[in-house]
Amino acid sequence: MDDTVRHVDLDLLRTFQAVVETGSFASAAEQLGCTQPAVSLQVKRLETLFGQTLIERARPARATEPGQTVLGYARRMLRLNDELLGRFDNAREGVVLRVGIPNDFSVAMLPSALSRFAASEPGVILDLQSDLSAGLLEGLRTGQFDLVVAMTTERVSDLAVKTWTERLVWIAAPDQKPAADRPLPLICYPEGCVYRARMLKRLAEDGLPWRIAMTSSSFTSIVSAVESGLGVSTFAESTAPEQLVVERRKPWPDLGTVSVGLYRHPDGANGAGQRLADYLMESLEVGDRKPRRRAE
Repeated sequence: MDDTVRHVDLDLLRTFQAVVETGSFASAAEQLGCTQPAVSLQVKRLETLFGQTLIERARPARATEPGQTVLGYARRMLRLNDELLGRFDNAREGVVLRVGIPNDFSVAMLPSALSRFAASEPGVILDLQSDLSAGLLEGLRTGQFDLVVAMTTERVSDLAVKTWTERLVWIAAPDQKPAADRPLPLICYPEGCVYRARMLKRLAEDGLPWRIAMTSSSFTSIVSAVESGLGVSTFAESTAPEQLVVERRKPWPDLGTVSVGLYRHPDGANGAGQRLADYLMESLEVGDRKPRRRAE
């Protein structure tokens, strides 16, 4: 009988998680502060331990089916490790974690993430701010934020620890339809908003007339205005309010997709910041998203 004790090195799991979440060995090396060959070696050691290929060597690097299983366990094991250490770290009391997130994503992502975070980090103070993505990314660059969720129409920054694609959709009251003979009333965030820019661009390309019916920086105010029939607006499909109709078919212009990133400042509150990032990423899983109402 083989009495050899087997265990999984947490450093290997942390490296594996970084590769999957950043999408490349080079980005994972930068995030972890080591060399790319060291990252490759650690992933290879983990694959040897399990006797499975865990990562597809592609662009971006993706977890294989066995890798997805390992990733789920890795996140839980690393979280428990960090939580245990945090329980005995009095220096964590009073730590401020500065988080920036767009209004609609805060509604879709934060409730589940914050409840888990509060249980694991009772001594951390959250300073939460909502703004347009451009302002949030600038705040991350200048050190105003430790953690940011933001949208871009171009390539995301190397500071992203997780990226994904969101399809943009029109949201409207059931009787709202674009018509060629009258301007479509739009409910918009202020200038600089990715949603606003995409709406105006696609309407112009399709030759549909439009007018700004209301501008607001408040997610709640925009949703209320759309509900009342004042106009239509645009959100990422995953953040579209359940009570409103999601439009993706003609005659509505196709709005395409945008890139979204979860960014962490390299000098931020790393332990607490990584745990909150983990909870936010879990809120993106398909099982945690509620189905949105679509037009019949």
